[in-house]
Amino acid sequence: LRWTIENDTVTALHVTRNSETLKQHVYAMPLKERVGHLIVAGFEGTTVTPALQQAVEEHFISNVILFSKNITSDAQLRDFTTQFHALAHNEPLSLSIDEEGGNVSRLPNELASIPTAATLAQRYSVDEVQQIAQHIGKALAAYGSHVDFAPVMDVNSNPNNPVIGTRSFSSNPQTAADYALAFHRGLLAANITTSAKHFPGHGDTDVDSHLALPVLQQSRQELEQTEFIPFRRAIEANVPMMMVGHLLVPALDAEYPASLSKKVMTDLLRNEFGYSGIIITDD
Repeated sequence: LRWTIENDTVTALHVTRNSETLKQHVYAMPLKERVGHLIVAGFEGTTVTPALQQAVEEHFISNVILFSKNITSDAQLRDFTTQFHALAHNEPLSLSIDEEGGNVSRLPNELASIPTAATLAQRYSVDEVQQIAQHIGKALAAYGSHVDFAPVMDVNSNPNNPVIGTRSFSSNPQTAADYALAFHRGLLAANITTSAKHFPGHGDTDVDSHLALPVLQQSRQELEQTEFIPFRRAIEANVPMMMVGHLLVPALDAEYPASLSKKVMTDLLRNEFGYSGIIITDD
């Protein structure tokens, strides 16, 4: 997707062209190809390996994510990007990355050294953070990335949180939203697709969802007063992608984590909140 900003509104250019034509194109694909395009794949190594080539050319994986293990230097990253886009493909290939700053930064320090979200909010104004994010976006675009899985929209509402903490812009939901949306606007101005995360809110957990399943015990009313606020504002701002976390929220669904829950993704996010952008799960 290619996105543009006009009067603070994000528009998907080719979707507005003819969404029915796009839908017909997708559903005309063989099932294996459609499934491949739904996956964002990681890989081992710093070059286009035979396994990665097979994933793209035989299994139709068109979206690949880069982690720190895949990036060593300026020259290596440029070489990889050239090799990647030279692979045989019938749909555009996309490179994505987690570049938040602080501890979640994939680019080597020679390319970018960005403070944590909490530090950005403490040291800089909203407008300055937007400018910083635009510079980050330009750097990502220069290295062939199209998607940044940022900004973090979580509210730092639990000081004992082992995985969010300083990745959040603030413990105040409105301040967190202000800065996260500034980060989003800056990236978007550099033609980088953003992803608000981690819906419905990872800030008040005491477990790292990479290691176990966090359970959020807030009531629906408490969620509305804190965790939902930045995400509702992200929807109003037409953020193009929403990342759903691996979180069990009994007030929303007592059986399935949010990333597997129809009640969370369809009933709440799509139908009640009116979100029509891309939904993606956390890793």
